[in-house]
Amino acid sequence: MQLTSASSDSASFHVSHHLQRHFRDRIPDSTTSLSELYPDSLELIESLFELEQQTGKTLSNLELKSLKTLGDLIRFFSAPAKRQE
Repeated sequence: MQLTSASSDSASFHVSHHLQRHFRDRIPDSTTSLSELYPDSLELIESLFELEQQTGKTLSNLELKSLKTLGDLIRFFSAPAKRQE
């Protein structure tokens, strides 16, 4: 996947780095459910908080509920941040 903006590149780097650190050499398939990857919900919340800190993006409650798979998480945090006006 080719990203065009510098902020997207930075966000993708943070997501990739986080996944490599968390899952080591066994990064799961993007269709794997988050509940399978993070059986402890506190671990999921901690990972999401870390990604929010690194990427500068914040999940709303609605966005949080929409994250079902690893692919959803990657897409959310790799997408360019929306501009606040």
